[in-house]
Amino acid sequence: MVSQANVLQLSRPIRRRLYRLSLKTRHKVVFRRCQIVLRLANGERPAVIATALGCALSTVYRTRQAFLRAGEASLPPRKVPGGHGE
Repeated sequence: MVSQANVLQLSRPIRRRLYRLSLKTRHKVVFRRCQIVLRLANGERPAVIATALGCALSTVYRTRQAFLRAGEASLPPRKVPGGHGE
């Protein structure tokens, strides 16, 4: 059974927006973040999500925390000051 602490509650409009974004984005980070949030909302275990998406378990937890703090604004990658222009 999945811990209720790991399940995200999403409204139907937010689920739709995330699903549509995951379909249209070409950015793999945005796609993965959308998938993580949607799968958590569906009650999947973080370890199963990490395995299915080929990412670390910590990525699932960090994405969840970021989404709880900033909502959909947490999905696009952040610009890193002094980065190399990606």
